[in-house]
Amino acid sequence: MTTDSPLAFYKPNLFRRLAAIFYDSVLLLALLILFSIPWVMLAKNLDFQATWGLRLIATSLVVSFYLYFWRDRQQTLGMTTWRLKLVDANGNKPNTAQCITRLCAALFSIACLGLGYLWMLVDKNQMTWHDKLSKTELILLPKKKK
Repeated sequence: MTTDSPLAFYKPNLFRRLAAIFYDSVLLLALLILFSIPWVMLAKNLDFQATWGLRLIATSLVVSFYLYFWRDRQQTLGMTTWRLKLVDANGNKPNTAQCITRLCAALFSIACLGLGYLWMLVDKNQMTWHDKLSKTELILLPKKKK
């Protein structure tokens, strides 16, 4: 979305983005523990190495989590709390390819010591690397009236 877009006014700041990531990380950690316990118990009983199975469980869970919430709901639970919504360049729901690209690019942004996130502080449209690469972005939803 460009600065002349009707949604351009509602740009979330870096703090909101990181707060939503923190919320989602806590939820994902709990899910990873819950889904990993049966695998570890099975590996212990059958006396085999659990590492590859745990990696597969973790990867599948993270990808499924973000695909479901971003593609189908446009918001994770952390994003809902912080009033963030994921949209494509036209303000619509992102497709599967955009969600996967966003997830991979976000991980790359973190792997580069967070530079992909910090980029939004110097970008004229306040976009991160993963916003640009996936052709999606977060918008800040207005407060609900009581």
